[in-house]
Amino acid sequence: MRPKLPVTRGKNVGTCNICGAQNIKLTEDHCPPKTAFVKVRAMELRSIHHSLSVLPGEKLPKGRLVQNGVKYKTLCDNCNNNILGAKCDGEFGVLTHRVSEHLYSGIQLPGYSTFSVRIAPQKIMRSVLGHLKALGVERYEMGRFTEPVRDYLLNTSLPLPEGIKVYYWLHPYRRNVTIRDAALASLELKSTCNFWLLKFYPLAFMVTFNQGNGFSRIINAMDLDRYGSLDFDQEVDLPILFDERDIKHPYWPEAPEDSTMVFYGEESYDAIQKVTKPTF
Repeated sequence: MRPKLPVTRGKNVGTCNICGAQNIKLTEDHCPPKTAFVKVRAMELRSIHHSLSVLPGEKLPKGRLVQNGVKYKTLCDNCNNNILGAKCDGEFGVLTHRVSEHLYSGIQLPGYSTFSVRIAPQKIMRSVLGHLKALGVERYEMGRFTEPVRDYLLNTSLPLPEGIKVYYWLHPYRRNVTIRDAALASLELKSTCNFWLLKFYPLAFMVTFNQGNGFSRIINAMDLDRYGSLDFDQEVDLPILFDERDIKHPYWPEAPEDSTMVFYGEESYDAIQKVTKPTF
């Protein structure tokens, strides 16, 4: 059976995935934002289920060809171009470009290598949450976590909502992943953890909701949420770990190891983009 292709385009007029404005003209949101790339390339988009079902040596199922990056027509103009574009995505681009430059430089420091970027963490977290909330046609939702995320995105004076953690790590691979509404289950902890995921060259971001004790050890990554109470424009020297021992394999966490499993929602995709320089 031919795999069902991902749906990225809805109606021209509908409900905004972020603010919930109804009967409004919808615009195309790039995930990741265009500022994350020096050049936005064409990609082939597939469901995570179909990508992970292919055995080694087998050909990947045909996906949906998307020009100029993965786009979802789900946001109103204000949320897309003002709330995210004008206020947060520029900072997101600064972070990803600085990390890319460091990778391209080939600089290897002795011992445990850490590189830092002067950045405003609140803008980075809002950019990540906003573009992940754009996933899914007609997916504006009211709930325990989605409503606080909406308020956080629309009001720059609010801290990161309680119960949300944002992890990040180096992702030096050409595979892009966007996941909304998945669950990481640990047999060891006998518990589950709901998460959203955004991975692309050169960084990965994992957002968890109300995670239980022990999941921080399993995820084992730096956390952005430690800066969740800072002012919107306040900057920090954000550490990026470059030691090869900290680089996760390209299919984590969507293809977990050991005693963990992942359950996916409908908005779980990966895409392959072309790069001009080899990575790890």
